[in-house]
Amino acid sequence: DMQPLLDGESCILPEWDEDKLLSAQQPQGPQDTISILRDLLSPFIFYIFPFAGPAFAFWQWGNILFICHSLIGDEKLLLELLQTTLTPATNGIVVGSLAIALGTLTSVTVSSLRQRLLIV
Repeated sequence: DMQPLLDGESCILPEWDEDKLLSAQQPQGPQDTISILRDLLSPFIFYIFPFAGPAFAFWQWGNILFICHSLIGDEKLLLELLQTTLTPATNGIVVGSLAIALGTLTSVTVSSLRQRLLIV
């Protein structure tokens, strides 16, 4: 609803209604358990975990390395796995995509610089 103002101007914002603002701030009823749990865990997730997670990983790096070696394997086997799985994909799609992207950027840059030069 547009409200008319002076001199034929109009404002698309609604009028300030204090009663609606106060009723919106009051709780509307009991929250569900997921909202309560999210509210309880949010300080831990946003303030404690970003520092505690890396600190714990740094403190336990020996154990984590042992677990990774026992689950995944030795570095020699991992390097061989990397060379057989990732290298063909990198040489195939990634290098081609990067070449097309960089070629496009270069041609657009040269074209825009040439247009500027012609305008001046």
